[in-house]
Amino acid sequence: MNLSGGDAGIFQTIVGAVTDARNALTENYERLAGIAQAAASEVDKAAMMYGNTDKAEAERMDSTYPEAGA
Repeated sequence: MNLSGGDAGIFQTIVGAVTDARNALTENYERLAGIAQAAASEVDKAAMMYGNTDKAEAERMDSTYPEAGA
């Protein structure tokens, strides 16, 4: 493939723009990955809290029932 001077310049401009876009997107994806990881950690904490709360509530309710055979 033979490119004239003007064509080569246009190609270099396009390559530069694509490289800049790729770099910007890579940075955004890395930021989003960090946010998603932090959110997942918080969801795990919430699930554990709800699990503990449900267990504590079940124990509280169970303690109100009369003993079996009593």
